[in-house]
Amino acid sequence: MFRLLFALAISLTVIQLSYNRLISNREKSRTVYIPPPQYIKYLHFGYSEAMADSLWIRAIQDFDFCENPQGEMVKGEDEILAKEVKAHKSLLNEELAYLMKNITSLNKGLKTCRNGWLSQMLDATTELAPRFKTVYMTGGTSLSVILNDYEGASKLFNKGIRQFPDDWRLPYNAAYHFMYDRQDLARAAELLKMAAKNGAPAWVHSLAARAFTASGQGELAIRTLMEFRKYTKGELTRQVDERIRKIREALVKGP
Repeated sequence: MFRLLFALAISLTVIQLSYNRLISNREKSRTVYIPPPQYIKYLHFGYSEAMADSLWIRAIQDFDFCENPQGEMVKGEDEILAKEVKAHKSLLNEELAYLMKNITSLNKGLKTCRNGWLSQMLDATTELAPRFKTVYMTGGTSLSVILNDYEGASKLFNKGIRQFPDDWRLPYNAAYHFMYDRQDLARAAELLKMAAKNGAPAWVHSLAARAFTASGQGELAIRTLMEFRKYTKGELTRQVDERIRKIREALVKGP
């Protein structure tokens, strides 16, 4: 018995020392973070929701982490956005076209992420627990606003909307992402109409009608970011405030 207790004490000491060392070196080697494998959904042994909870708790510890930050928008995505804007050019009036141009210019040079660690963690969490609504509600906006992981945000928003087509908040939040990050006006308008049909407040109906105006886009962006801001603190709040400032600046300039 004594030997067992002694061995247990030694094990706990080693674990604690290892943990302390990991914490002290956290900022030096965060790239050691490895997302779960895609086949994890086959390894839960009947405890899929418990495993999903564990992944979620781990993910929220590093909502600002990206292992492959890019100084500019990743190659190819700028061409995609240009094509989307061109495709909807007939829907843009002078004021809105100028706003979109300003937003693109202000965001130029921002560090971006592409399907990074957080995106993969959230995807794995929702594979294990497809009805885990909180992940979709906060994860999509976090990927969009905090990490500029546009690919990951699009994937998570679309996944959530398929699971909860009757919850107006998901398409409403996704509309901001598709309007500002993807500049896909048609998709954003479709999402706002979906939100309006499923119990959204009256002002969302107004936004849906003004989806292709500068004032409508500005109101959508600022309302979405102000709501998301309630769930942030410290550096994350500063990043959200900076995004709001840039949008207001673009609106004030005008054509």
